[in-house]
Amino acid sequence: MAGRRIVAVIQPQFVPSDSWTGERVGPDRAAWAYPFRSMRDAGIPLALSSDAPVERANSFACFSAVMNRAPWSPTGGLTFEETLHDYCLGSAYSLHAEHRLGSLESGKLADFVVLSTDPTAISPTEIANVTADAVYVAGQLAV
Repeated sequence: MAGRRIVAVIQPQFVPSDSWTGERVGPDRAAWAYPFRSMRDAGIPLALSSDAPVERANSFACFSAVMNRAPWSPTGGLTFEETLHDYCLGSAYSLHAEHRLGSLESGKLADFVVLSTDPTAISPTEIANVTADAVYVAGQLAV
Protein backbone atom coordinates (compact mmCIF):
# COMPACT_ATOMS: atom_id res chain seq x y z
CA MET A 1 0.00 0.00 0.00
CA ALA A 2 2.81 2.40 0.87
CA GLY A 3 4.69 1.77 -2.36
CA ARG A 4 1.62 2.34 -4.49
CA ARG A 5 0.40 5.27 -2.32
CA ILE A 6 -2.88 3.46 -1.65
CA VAL A 7 -4.80 5.40 1.00
CA ALA A 8 -6.21 3.60 4.02
CA VAL A 9 -9.42 5.42 4.95
CA ILE A 10 -9.83 4.51 8.60
CA GLN A 11 -12.60 4.97 11.12
CA PRO A 12 -10.91 5.26 14.55
CA GLN A 13 -14.20 5.43 16.46
CA PHE A 14 -14.51 1.68 15.95
CA VAL A 15 -11.63 1.13 18.41
CA PRO A 16 -13.73 2.01 21.48
CA SER A 17 -17.05 0.78 20.03
CA ASP A 18 -15.65 -2.63 18.95
CA SER A 19 -14.96 -3.52 22.58
CA TRP A 20 -15.68 -7.19 21.82
CA THR A 21 -12.71 -7.53 19.42
CA GLY A 22 -10.12 -8.51 22.03
CA GLU A 23 -12.35 -11.26 23.41
CA ARG A 24 -13.33 -12.62 20.00
CA VAL A 25 -9.93 -12.74 18.35
CA GLY A 26 -7.70 -13.19 21.41
CA PRO A 27 -4.87 -11.02 22.73
CA ASP A 28 -2.28 -12.04 20.12
CA ARG A 29 -4.48 -11.19 17.15
CA ALA A 30 -6.14 -8.20 18.84
CA ALA A 31 -2.78 -6.41 18.73
CA TRP A 32 -3.16 -6.34 14.93
CA ALA A 33 -6.63 -4.76 15.00
CA TYR A 34 -6.71 -1.11 13.94
CA PRO A 35 -2.92 -0.80 13.45
CA PHE A 36 -2.85 2.95 12.81
CA ARG A 37 0.69 3.47 14.16
CA SER A 38 2.28 0.62 12.18
CA MET A 39 0.41 1.63 9.02
CA ARG A 40 1.60 5.23 9.35
CA ASP A 41 5.16 4.14 10.20
CA ALA A 42 5.16 1.93 7.09
CA GLY A 43 4.36 4.99 4.96
CA ILE A 44 0.76 4.10 4.15
CA PRO A 45 -1.20 7.33 3.57
CA LEU A 46 -4.03 7.60 6.11
CA ALA A 47 -7.32 9.49 5.88
CA LEU A 48 -9.50 9.63 8.99
CA SER A 49 -13.27 9.47 8.82
CA SER A 50 -16.22 8.86 11.12
CA ASP A 51 -18.16 6.20 9.17
CA ALA A 52 -21.33 8.15 10.02
CA PRO A 53 -24.14 7.26 10.48
CA VAL A 54 -22.76 3.98 11.89
CA GLU A 55 -20.59 6.03 14.26
CA ARG A 56 -21.12 9.61 15.42
CA ALA A 57 -20.23 12.39 12.98
CA ASN A 58 -17.96 13.90 15.61
CA SER A 59 -14.42 14.86 14.68
CA PHE A 60 -13.35 15.14 18.31
CA ALA A 61 -14.57 11.62 19.12
CA CYS A 62 -12.50 10.48 16.13
CA PHE A 63 -9.46 12.36 17.44
CA SER A 64 -9.92 10.83 20.88
CA ALA A 65 -10.26 7.30 19.52
CA VAL A 66 -7.13 7.48 17.36
CA MET A 67 -5.05 9.11 20.11
CA ASN A 68 -6.33 7.32 23.22
CA ARG A 69 -7.37 3.93 21.80
CA ALA A 70 -9.28 1.63 24.21
CA PRO A 71 -8.52 -0.71 27.12
CA TRP A 72 -8.61 -3.78 24.86
CA SER A 73 -6.27 -2.05 22.35
CA PRO A 74 -3.95 0.32 24.23
CA THR A 75 -1.19 0.63 21.62
CA GLY A 76 -1.01 1.92 18.07
CA GLY A 77 -2.35 5.43 18.63
CA LEU A 78 -1.17 8.59 16.92
CA THR A 79 -0.08 11.97 18.27
CA PHE A 80 -2.30 15.03 18.00
CA GLU A 81 -0.17 16.42 15.15
CA GLU A 82 -0.31 13.13 13.22
CA THR A 83 -4.06 12.87 13.78
CA LEU A 84 -4.63 16.44 12.60
CA HIS A 85 -2.53 15.81 9.49
CA ASP A 86 -4.33 12.58 8.62
CA TYR A 87 -7.77 14.05 9.29
CA CYS A 88 -7.14 17.16 7.18
CA LEU A 89 -4.38 16.65 4.62
CA GLY A 90 -4.75 12.87 4.56
CA SER A 91 -8.43 13.16 3.73
CA ALA A 92 -7.75 15.82 1.09
CA TYR A 93 -5.06 13.57 -0.44
CA SER A 94 -7.55 10.68 -0.57
CA LEU A 95 -9.80 12.91 -2.69
CA HIS A 96 -6.91 14.02 -4.95
CA ALA A 97 -7.74 17.52 -3.68
CA GLU A 98 -4.73 18.34 -1.49
CA HIS A 99 -3.97 21.27 -3.84
CA ARG A 100 -7.17 23.03 -2.68
CA LEU A 101 -8.16 21.42 0.65
CA GLY A 102 -6.68 20.16 3.89
CA SER A 103 -4.53 23.06 5.10
CA LEU A 104 -4.61 26.81 5.41
CA GLU A 105 -2.45 28.06 2.56
CA SER A 106 -2.69 30.75 -0.07
CA GLY A 107 -4.90 29.58 -2.93
CA LYS A 108 -6.79 26.97 -0.90
CA LEU A 109 -10.47 27.14 0.08
CA ALA A 110 -9.97 28.22 3.72
CA ASP A 111 -12.25 25.67 5.38
CA PHE A 112 -11.53 25.79 9.12
CA VAL A 113 -13.01 25.80 12.62
CA VAL A 114 -12.56 27.96 15.69
CA LEU A 115 -12.26 25.60 18.67
CA SER A 116 -13.51 25.97 22.22
CA THR A 117 -10.00 25.35 23.57
CA ASP A 118 -6.47 24.80 22.35
CA PRO A 119 -6.29 21.02 21.85
CA THR A 120 -2.50 21.07 22.20
CA ALA A 121 -2.81 22.56 25.69
CA ILE A 122 -5.01 19.81 27.17
CA SER A 123 -4.57 16.15 27.98
CA PRO A 124 -5.27 13.75 25.09
CA THR A 125 -8.01 12.22 27.25
CA GLU A 126 -9.86 15.58 27.18
CA ILE A 127 -9.85 15.95 23.38
CA ALA A 128 -13.34 14.44 23.04
CA ASN A 129 -14.72 17.43 25.01
CA VAL A 130 -13.51 20.03 22.49
CA THR A 131 -16.22 21.70 20.45
CA ALA A 132 -16.30 23.90 17.37
CA ASP A 133 -17.38 27.42 18.27
CA ALA A 134 -17.47 28.49 14.62
CA VAL A 135 -17.16 26.78 11.23
CA TYR A 136 -15.86 28.53 8.14
CA VAL A 137 -16.31 27.16 4.61
CA ALA A 138 -14.34 28.81 1.82
CA GLY A 139 -13.46 31.57 4.29
CA GLN A 140 -17.10 32.38 5.09
CA LEU A 141 -18.77 31.81 8.45
CA ALA A 142 -21.13 28.84 8.02
CA VAL A 143 -22.08 27.98 11.62
